Amino acid sequence: MGLLTAGKEKAVARQKKSIESEADAAGCAVLDVVDLSANGNGTGGVVTGILKDIFGGKSAVDSVYLFRMKRNRSEFWYFQPFDGLSPLPGEFHEILDVVIPGPAVLREIGIFSKRKWTMANESEFEKLLNTRDLMKSAAKQIEWSWKSGFTSIDLKWTVQLRPVDGTRTHLVMKTGRYGGFTSYNVGFAVYLSLGEAIRKSVGGEKFEGASAFIEPTMFGHVFDNYIETKGS
Repeated sequence: MGLLTAGKEKAVARQKKSIESEADAAGCAVLDVVDLSANGNGTGGVVTGILKDIFGGKSAVDSVYLFRMKRNRSEFWYFQPFDGLSPLPGEFHEILDVVIPGPAVLREIGIFSKRKWTMANESEFEKLLNTRDLMKSAAKQIEWSWKSGFTSIDLKWTVQLRPVDGTRTHLVMKTGRYGGFTSYNVGFAVYLSLGEAIRKSVGGEKFEGASAFIEPTMFGHVFDNYIETKGS
């Protein structure tokens, strides 16, 4: 085993342990961890497909680990990508049993970086997302940068919703860094708070058809093709 390979394995093991510890502290159970790399224990070649589909094969992402999680009756998934020894911003994905009229995205708007939900067509639902106290509180907790050493990856969006069908909505949250010294905390408590806020704030909306996300996600199509279509 070369020094680089050994270093990569240690870095991955350290981040996996950090994710599992953070999940446990948030009351979540880790049901499975799958290596989605070409030679991993998951679906072969998934990472290669991600690179071609999203980055034209030019991304530095070289491995991805998928964590299947459960809290109470709800299952959700966390994708953790790596660039060599360094973890990169990941994504939480979950199917919620709520109905929304169209896709929505949470961005920072204007020179003061106001956090605001926007939709393709402004509607009363957009107003609901931006004015409900639980939704505003959840948005304030979200971290918008992934800091590593002297570098920082600033996120253009952090949360998206899209209607799947007349009873379900796909939620994705991109992760900033929520602390950690030699590893990276990815915001389990914040994600769970967000999901709860959505469940309690959304209700009675009219389904107007399935939609794609407004902004491209890194792992949305992997979730759709390899998880959601096969069930949990």
